[in-house]
Amino acid sequence: MQHVATVAFGLILAAALGAAPASAGNGALFQRWLQANTTAAAQQAEANQTFMRQNSRRNFLRMAQRGVGNDTTVAQSGDNNYAAIGQQGRGLSATVSQDGNGNIAIIRQIGQGNTATIAQTGSHNIAGVFQFGNGQNANVVQNGNGRVNIVVQGGF
Repeated sequence: MQHVATVAFGLILAAALGAAPASAGNGALFQRWLQANTTAAAQQAEANQTFMRQNSRRNFLRMAQRGVGNDTTVAQSGDNNYAAIGQQGRGLSATVSQDGNGNIAIIRQIGQGNTATIAQTGSHNIAGVFQFGNGQNANVVQNGNGRVNIVVQGGF
């Protein structure tokens, strides 16, 4: 577990520094079925697609993308899961779907014409969308008790 977290941190750091592999049209599929999993990925370029699924509880997921036309979809079921997506570029799409209690979903997008969607079902879930740039679109749907959502949008 610690090795996976170290490698994951390295990937996120590489993306932040611009050292992630750059090519177009890449796809990635991650699936985790046990509890307390950590999944992280970084993509840089155009038209990348990523789908991540975690089914259990206490899972941690982090995705970083930079480029044009990239798409990330995350599906988590179970309690106390965490998903964070960071995207920078144009025409990006991020979707997080969580089913369970005590889950947290955060999407941060910088650029133009990006779309963020969070759908949560269950109690005491938290959703946050932070978008900076022009032409952004945010959609948060929460079903359940004790839910919190924050949407912050700002243009340049």
